[in-house]
Amino acid sequence: MMLRFTIWAEPQPKGSTQSRGFILKDKATGRARYDRHGNPVIITSTRSANPNLKGWEQLVAETANRALGALPEAERGVLQNGVFVTAAFYLPRPQRFLIEKWARPGAPVPPHETRPDLDKLARGVLDALSGVVWSNDAQVARLTAMKSYVLIRGRQPDPPHADLWIQPAPQPVATLEELLRDQPLFAEIG
Repeated sequence: MMLRFTIWAEPQPKGSTQSRGFILKDKATGRARYDRHGNPVIITSTRSANPNLKGWEQLVAETANRALGALPEAERGVLQNGVFVTAAFYLPRPQRFLIEKWARPGAPVPPHETRPDLDKLARGVLDALSGVVWSNDAQVARLTAMKSYVLIRGRQPDPPHADLWIQPAPQPVATLEELLRDQPLFAEIG
């Protein structure tokens, strides 16, 4: 099974979470409540630092679900073993990269060297696919990811999007030498 799909929206990073602590108050009196040791009872609330993340994760899950539905029935279902993931994130170009030097067809794409961080973009996608494509994102045995500005075709830039390719890891996993043969970056390890 090879699952490939595109999410046509601006990729969102899964960044840090924000936690806040509140002292629990009695509703009737408005006074702080205390535990049996005399300490105030503190309630914590945690939320994502990115308000757009929830919508992005839902869109990723829905798009993956549609792509799974297009597969033959025998290949559908949540993967239970290791998976290989390739992700390409195409982000909006800032105004400075829409000038003639960078915006003409065939011009080189400037490297995306600013926020959002690539690892946080990947984390947002991997977490969104848990329970849809795989049981847990810990099953991801290989992740290849890149981020770039959107391409320009004609006079307009493409819309921001993410392309994902997912396939089951070979079972049993190859030897270390076989895995590293086509990976020049890791050739020093073997």
